[in-house]
Formats: sequence, structure tokens, C-alpha cells
Amino acid sequence: MEFRQVPKEEKTMRERIQTRIEALRKEIETGQAALEKVERQRAYLQETTLRIAGAIQVLEELLAEGQPGCRDEAGPGITQTSFTRDNVCNVQQTKISLDNTTVEAV
Repeated sequence: MEFRQVPKEEKTMRERIQTRIEALRKEIETGQAALEKVERQRAYLQETTLRIAGAIQVLEELLAEGQPGCRDEAGPGITQTSFTRDNVCNVQQTKISLDNTTVEAV
């Protein structure tokens, strides 16, 4: 059995490669965690936009029907109207904060 002595240059190259592998593994873990966070945020934003789109559709239908029983009880400056099927409107202000952007549902 013959033992070959590994040159010093080769050891340092091996060590550098191992160090790089460890750094890349940490980087991929960080990237995967960030990707999961973005995916959760995407799902939240998708749900929020669906709710807003639904509210818009219902309010447009109310306008198209010309709901006579619906009145603005809260006065000016109101940004969202919620209502029941009995044509009774309950006016409230609603804001949805999405990171540094505020969306007001109308």
C-alpha cells in the first residue's frame, strides 16, 4: 500500500472548496426562506384583491339596481359601504395596509 502525500496547495484548494460549499448551503437556505415569505405574501395579496374585486362587483350591482333604500348615514369622507340583502346600508371606513402601501376599498 502506497501513501501519497497531498501537496499543501491541494489541501488549501480542498479547504476553499469545502468553505464555498458551506457558504452556498447557507445561501440556499436563506433564499428558500425568503421565497416562502414571498409566497405567503403573494397568497395574502391575492386573497385581498379577490375580496376587493368582490366588493366592487357587489357595489356596482347595487348602483345598477338603483337601491332606493340605501342611504349615506355617516356623512362625507366615507370610503366603503357595506350592506345587507334587505337594502339597508351600513357605511364604514375601511383601509387595508399592504406593507408600505395603503389601499382603500371603495
